[in-house]
Amino acid sequence: MKTNGKLKVAFFITSLAGGGAEKAVSMLLDSLCGVTYELHLIVNKLEGPYVKSLPEHIHVTELGAARLRSALPILKQELKKINPDVVISHMMENNLLIMLAKLTGKFSFKTLLCEHSTIQRKRFKGANMLRTWTYSRSDGVIGVSAAMGQEIHSVLKVPENKVHVIYNPVFDSDFIQRSERPCTHPWLVDMDYPVIIGIGRLVREKRFDLFIEVIKELNEGMNVRAIILGEGHLRSELQEKINGYKLQTKVELAGYMDNPLPFLKKGNVFLQSSDIEGLPTALIEATACGIPIVATKTHTGTEEILNGGSGIIVEREDVNGMVDAVKLMLRQQRSEVSPAYYQKFSSEQAAEEYSSLIDKLCI
Repeated sequence: MKTNGKLKVAFFITSLAGGGAEKAVSMLLDSLCGVTYELHLIVNKLEGPYVKSLPEHIHVTELGAARLRSALPILKQELKKINPDVVISHMMENNLLIMLAKLTGKFSFKTLLCEHSTIQRKRFKGANMLRTWTYSRSDGVIGVSAAMGQEIHSVLKVPENKVHVIYNPVFDSDFIQRSERPCTHPWLVDMDYPVIIGIGRLVREKRFDLFIEVIKELNEGMNVRAIILGEGHLRSELQEKINGYKLQTKVELAGYMDNPLPFLKKGNVFLQSSDIEGLPTALIEATACGIPIVATKTHTGTEEILNGGSGIIVEREDVNGMVDAVKLMLRQQRSEVSPAYYQKFSSEQAAEEYSSLIDKLCI
């Protein structure tokens, strides 16, 4: 419990891999005041690009289980050692695990469960029934978009007074400075042809297979190139698709980048081809960088970000629609966003809202 008058707050996530949820957790830990809280981070594996950004005052616990689902006994042991006032868990598997640990271990800490992907995403059979039972027993459930908050209440039947909407933090004090750094990629230096940018983990729901098909179709009548920033288990499969279409000089899987912003500043169009998003971080960054945008309509997040006027939204899996929209946006000028937009998705705003929830739970 309280140490030196500070509340003990523990964040729980699988790792600090290069996804939006992991980035949000690392930014929240950096923004929440270490003077006010004793901050802990519980991970199964201490790995990923955001490890290096952890502030020194964060107490880190690595469970080290072979698989997350087998981590329950270790998690309960570590929770006894930490003895937190509040645990903030992120993503479905961790949310279920922390509630199972609390209920079976008879812990008294408060819980906040954060969902980062649409509730309508396909899960294992009975997933929603299990979430309904456990989430309703939590002290609060956070959706990272308004649409997701509605899903948590309507689909999972979590009482409305327990549902909170807090946007993931995307902008910090260094955002503009990082966006203005030079981009040395040769395709964005010479700019012989328009360059389409894609950002995200190389996983099925991001649908980079369709992204590549869009580039193939565009190159039937014009010359364009594409750079995809991100890593994931589909790298080999996507590279085979690129090779099969003979697009090796047109599409590059450039890997994970610590700072994708200069690519967004220099590129001609940002294309989101996803089937599923929660609150797409890359789309928020793209909007802030002013690059013309084409985005697929996802269950949550996308329309809230674009707000009806910052890009073209097309239906999921509609390759022809994406092709036509990219052609239109290649003729668009870059745009600017208001200071209010930066504030809406700022680390300070998110930290303030999390802090308010934490304090209310512990009164």
